[in-house]
Formats: sequence, structure tokens, C-alpha cells
Amino acid sequence: MKTVLLIATLSVAALAATSCDTANRDTPAPQAQATATPPEPQPPDSTATVTESKPLVSDLPATPPPASELAEQDGQPSWEAQVLATEQQAQQQARAQQEHEARQQAVQQAQARLQAIREQAALARERTAATAQPQALALPLPAATYPQHACQTQPSPKHSTRHHRRKLSRAQRQAAALREEQRLAKERRIRDLSDQEYHFKQQAEAAQAQAKALAEEQEKLRKQQQEEIKRFEELAKKDREAQEQHYREEQAQRERQVQALKDQQEQLRKLEEENKRLEEKAKKDREAQEQHFREEQAQREREREARDKSSKDQQEQLHKLEEDNKRREEKAKKDREAQEQHDREEQAQRERETQARDKALKEQQEQQHKLEEDSKRREEQAKKDREAQEQHFREEQAQREREAQARDKALKEQQEQQHKLEEESKRREEQAKKDREAQEQRFREEQAQREREAQARDKALKEQQEQQRKLEEESKRREEQAKKDREAQEQRFREEQAQREREAQAREKALKEQQEQLNKLAEEAKRREEQARSQMPH
Repeated sequence: MKTVLLIATLSVAALAATSCDTANRDTPAPQAQATATPPEPQPPDSTATVTESKPLVSDLPATPPPASELAEQDGQPSWEAQVLATEQQAQQQARAQQEHEARQQAVQQAQARLQAIREQAALARERTAATAQPQALALPLPAATYPQHACQTQPSPKHSTRHHRRKLSRAQRQAAALREEQRLAKERRIRDLSDQEYHFKQQAEAAQAQAKALAEEQEKLRKQQQEEIKRFEELAKKDREAQEQHYREEQAQRERQVQALKDQQEQLRKLEEENKRLEEKAKKDREAQEQHFREEQAQREREREARDKSSKDQQEQLHKLEEDNKRREEKAKKDREAQEQHDREEQAQRERETQARDKALKEQQEQQHKLEEDSKRREEQAKKDREAQEQHFREEQAQREREAQARDKALKEQQEQQHKLEEESKRREEQAKKDREAQEQRFREEQAQREREAQARDKALKEQQEQQRKLEEESKRREEQAKKDREAQEQRFREEQAQREREAQAREKALKEQQEQLNKLAEEAKRREEQARSQMPH
């Protein structure tokens, strides 16, 4: 009985320590039964000891902390991950403390139930001992002890001995039958107790074997969990190191981009200074040309005053020539103004293009995810601008050709008019040869002067056109260089963006595989735990 009680005690204590639900159920033992039957022994569950040392996979978070929480926001320390890990550890410690308190309460309840079982066993032993005692008081008393009747006290002489023998044999048979019945009852009780003790012993051995198997399984699961947790920590460490390395590379790349932007801004500043210097030079050239034109105008005014002193015909002719020269000067002035207006428009266009490039660079830094669309749009716009600029240049070239043709035509008309004037002068020469010869001499000199002036103007205009062409070629070359720089920068950005996307996809794939593996391990552990619980005897 002591062995049975010890096995029952161990089984009840192990059963009470399995879970809080089993411990909280109140199952008082019946007090009115004749023989106390202890509850079936349950195998000890080593889950409690395992959960005290290491948490199960199901206690781990469902999803690992994302990679952005480990290192994000441009190099800020991963203190958020440390805080999260500290909170999870505190929660696990709180759960372990609650489970420990629940197990202590379950042990106390199991001790109370064990005490009740001991009392029931003691009561059963007392009842068994009381039942096993010989029931001497229940046997019929000897015949001499009963009050005898008169006929019995005085048997007949003939039948007294036989009657006494018959009465004695009946009492002996009754006593023997009663003793046999008591012996059989005692053997039945002993056999029942032996069977119950053997049954308890078998149950205890089975419970010990099952508890040992469960302990081995739990130890194996704990080792697997430790290995998985260690591997997960190594993967998280590698991920953090990779993210820190990626952040350092991105920081260096951003610094290189900033340096490239500074270089480009410095180049743009130099370009603006060069454009400003060219503008100042063009302005000085225009001022010198205007000064030259004013001097020529003054010279022509002086010549006109001198010619006014000549004859009336010469004065009229000179007046016509002056009006013609004035028209040409006005036309030349309009051409210069148009050229200056065109130069200002081209300069404004270059400034707008420079501002547009600066704005595009800023937008490129601010909105990098729209870079491809913006680059396509800028390329199309640049193509349209180049086409428009080429169209404008062709129109200007055609305009200059038309103006040259007009000048040639005017020169031819002037030459024809001059030829007419010469014929008129020849006719007048017959009337006044000396005056005509002097006038023709002055006219030839003026004509030579005008031709030299026209040649000088044509040469100056040609030099100005050549300088303008060089400026346009320089501007075009710089625009092409800026376009190549932008295309190279956009290509580098696209390659870096593609590299970052591939790395992000690889990290997401690794995290997903890791999460799936953890979920599989958690499901496997949960399935084994449920299988182990289902195999426990109820």
C-alpha cells in the first residue's frame, strides 16, 4: 500500500504540474466509498521545466522584426530593436512567473488531494482490518449457554445421545461454513487488493515510461528551439551587418552625388561667368560699333554740310544720296536692334535653360522615383528645343541671306542709280566740264568711301556672325556635355535603384523563408505537443 500511495502521489503531482487548467479544476475525492480508488496516474510533463529555461517556438513573435527596424532613418542606432527585444524578454519573464505561480498553486492543490487520498487509504485499511476480524459475536452460542426447555434438559433416555450428536454436528457445520465463507471473503479481498496494487504498479510504470519519453522529446525540442533561436540570432546579426554596410555605402554614394552636384554647380557657375563675360564683350562690341556708327554719322553730317555749299543740283543729288544712306542706316540700325534683340532672347533662353537644368537637378534630388519619366520628358523637351533652335537658326540664316540679297540688290540699284547719275553727269559735263570733273572726282571718292564703309560693315557683320556661330556652337557643346552628364548620372541612379531593389527583394525573400521555417517549426512543435497531450491517460 505504501508503494501504491507513493506512485499515486508522484502521478498526481506530475499531473497537477502540467498546466494551469488541470490545476484549477476542483476534483474532490469521494468520502463515502468503501475502498478509495486513486485517480489514474498521469505522465509527468516536462513542458514546465522547458518553458522556464527557454521559450517555445510558439512563444516567439509570429513575424520577425522587419529589417527597417534594425537600421533605418539614415544611420540612426537600432535602439528600437533593443527596446522591442527587452519588452519581449520582460513579457516572457512575466509569463514564466505566472506559470511558476500557477504550478505552485497546482502543487498545493495536489498535496491537498494527496492528503485526502491518504486519509481515504487509511480509512480503507481500517475497514479492511475490521472486516477481516473473525466475527465471533455473530456465531450462534453453544447449546449450554441458551436457556434450555424442560423437554430439552431432560431428554428421553432412548434418544438423548443421538439428539445431542445431531445438534452438535449442525452447529459445527454452521461454524465451518461461516469460517469458509470468511476465508473466501478474505481471499477475495486480498486478491482484489493485489490486482489493484498490480494495476497501480503497471500504470505507474507506464506513466514513468511515457514521462521519460515526453522528457526526451521535450529535451530534443528544446535543443532544436535553441538551435533555431541561435540561427535566427545569427541571421538577424548578419542582416544588421548587411544593412549597416548598405547604409554606409548609401551614405558614401550620397556624398559622391553631393560632390558631383557641387562640381556640376561649379561648372554651371563658370558657364554663367563665361556667358556673362561674353555678354559684356558683346556689349562692348556693340557700343564700339554704335560709336563707330555715330562717328560715321557725324562724318556724313559734316560731308553733307560741305555738299550743301555746292551747287543746287549736287545738293539735290547729295540729298537723295543722304536719304538713301539714311534709309540704309535705319535698316542697318533695325538690323542691329533685331540682332541685339535676338542676342538678348538667346541669352534669356540660355538663362532659362540653365534655370531649367538647375530646377531639374533639384527635382532629381527631391523626386528620384520619377527620374525616368522626367528624363524622358526632358529629353523630348530638349529635342524639341534643339529642333526649335535649329529651325530658328535656319530661319535666321535664311533671314540673313535674304538681308544679304536685299543689300546686294540695293547695292545693284545704287550702282544703277550711280550709273544713271554718271550719265547725267556726263550730260551735264558738256555744259560744265570743270564742275563735272570736280564733282565726279568727289563722287568717286565718296563712292570709294562708301564701298570701303560697306565692306567694313560687311566684314564687321561677318565677324559678328562668326562670333555668334562660335557662341552657339559653344553653347550647343556645353548643352551636349550637360546632357551626357545627366544621362550618365541617370544611368548610375537607375543601376543603383535596380541594385537596391534586388537587395531588398533578396532580404524579403530570406525573411519570408525564415518566417516560413519558423512557422513550420512552431506548427511541428504544437503538433507534437498536442500529440503528446492526446497520448496522456486521462
